[in-house]
Amino acid sequence: MFERYTERARRAIFYARDEALKRGAQEIDTCDLILGLTRDPHPPACPFASLHENAAKLRGLMPNLTSASGPSINNNPGLSTNGKIALANAAQEANRDNRYSICLDHLLRGVIRTNDEMKPILAKAGYTLSSTRKASKQTYLSTPDGLAPQGWNASHYLRRILILTALILFVAAVLYLHFQQQPLSLR
Repeated sequence: MFERYTERARRAIFYARDEALKRGAQEIDTCDLILGLTRDPHPPACPFASLHENAAKLRGLMPNLTSASGPSINNNPGLSTNGKIALANAAQEANRDNRYSICLDHLLRGVIRTNDEMKPILAKAGYTLSSTRKASKQTYLSTPDGLAPQGWNASHYLRRILILTALILFVAAVLYLHFQQQPLSLR
């Protein structure tokens, strides 16, 4: 499931899990994803460096980060509905950018697109969908390594795999029939 995610994006989701466990939640929600994004520092020139720098401010803007139930008994919380929507939106944002890799900025944009209680909080902190898309574009100009192949689309790859599989099966059938008609002699 996470093969398209960069190492930093995977780490952010791991940190989100940690945030959910700390507040005693049974599921990883969008607020946890945002707090997970704030854990690692970014390079100073990166437009998303302010995520780490403003971690305390973002945490202060988020209501209900504590749970009355105490620490979670569940050590492996799943994603909430909004968390799942955020990850699906992140994949769509990566596709929109014609990128194979799902990066931290795609996760941020995915959370913004969920339109839950995090959207106005992120807007107060200066993160809107248009501003993050613009910052992403600026970042990608300097880091082209995550670009998807020209015309990349998951359905193209699936079609190619199916055609290749059919071709392999056809060749195997032809070879089988050939050797059925002419048995091998070991002379």
